[in-house]
Amino acid sequence: MDSRFDTPLGFVQQSSCLVWENSAMSECVSRDWRAEIVELVTVQQGLLALGDRSPWRVHFPRVAAGEREISAAEERLRVRLNPQFRSFLTFADGWPGFFQDFDLFGTSELSDDGVQARCAFEASLDESDFGNELGMDFDGLLFIGRSVLNGDVIVTGTRDGRQCLGVVWYAGGPIEQFDNFQTFFRYMIELNRREIRAIGG
Repeated sequence: MDSRFDTPLGFVQQSSCLVWENSAMSECVSRDWRAEIVELVTVQQGLLALGDRSPWRVHFPRVAAGEREISAAEERLRVRLNPQFRSFLTFADGWPGFFQDFDLFGTSELSDDGVQARCAFEASLDESDFGNELGMDFDGLLFIGRSVLNGDVIVTGTRDGRQCLGVVWYAGGPIEQFDNFQTFFRYMIELNRREIRAIGG
């Protein structure tokens, strides 16, 4: 993680106590992600305005995934996706370069065993350490994003058949933990703003 972003933001969950799905949360959380998506697109226009001063390419989010694609990914994974992330996919089926070199995965990467295995390898995940730190089942980890250059991963998972509602930024250990996908996404919007300020001076 870039040292410019070491100071945590106020809405980041710093504890190791993640929230787990229960029977009352079993249905997909449906929400309208257009405001957050438009906000991030607008922020990233600032990177474009920096021209050659910015080392990062700006990408638009992919088109929405349909219920068929999402359900097929879940069937292959044998788990229901994180509810808020599942809802997000119905508005954008992934987002390459949504922060620096980070890609936010869509249904194709989620259900690609090669992509998931590469994430685990690049992050150097240790089964016992990861379980002890976050309480997730190692076999139930689901990588929903990765840094192309440095091996950081964005991960959620399961424990005893329950879906984790939280999201973890992991790079040899937990960098940041978030109560839910929306909090994670808003954090990444703010990091994009900080990146523009840092480059633009």
